[in-house]
Amino acid sequence: MSRRSILSATTRETLFGIPTAVDDLMRHYLLSTADLELIKTRRRSENRLGLAVHLSLLRHPGQGWLDGMALPSEFLDWLGYQLHLSPQLLSEYASRGATRTAHHTLAMQHLELSAFTSAHVDLAEEIATSAAFSTDHGVKIVETLISRLRQHKLVLPSLNTLERLALKGRARARRE
Repeated sequence: MSRRSILSATTRETLFGIPTAVDDLMRHYLLSTADLELIKTRRRSENRLGLAVHLSLLRHPGQGWLDGMALPSEFLDWLGYQLHLSPQLLSEYASRGATRTAHHTLAMQHLELSAFTSAHVDLAEEIATSAAFSTDHGVKIVETLISRLRQHKLVLPSLNTLERLALKGRARARRE
């Protein structure tokens, strides 16, 4: 039996895709002065670019740089432009797995984010249930859940987890 989904493929892409339009790149991925200062602390160019990717993807879509994630060339070109680096340097990034993990942790600390853990599930279910009292529309529930988890400065869980939490909240609201 297939997993139940409340989001279409288009909605999933809208919420969690990496935008490629220039206006969207500027809105989501413009590096601040503080970001640039942190990035400059890395010695190697490929590590500076890699850290910029971590920072950017923790901001939007909010889950960080996931394994196997395809990074659009427009996104890499935009970050490279800001850092005066070639996007091709990313192919040399993180020959040690520990570097990628350390940069993810550093980016989370810089952005004052915490990992979403099992301790946050009850909070997320409450948010989803509260949202479901206002609407039965799954997309709106997921959007509210994302917004509120960001307000709590949490890295977003997987899209499947968000959908499951939204479905659970909607079912609970319907029962109540």
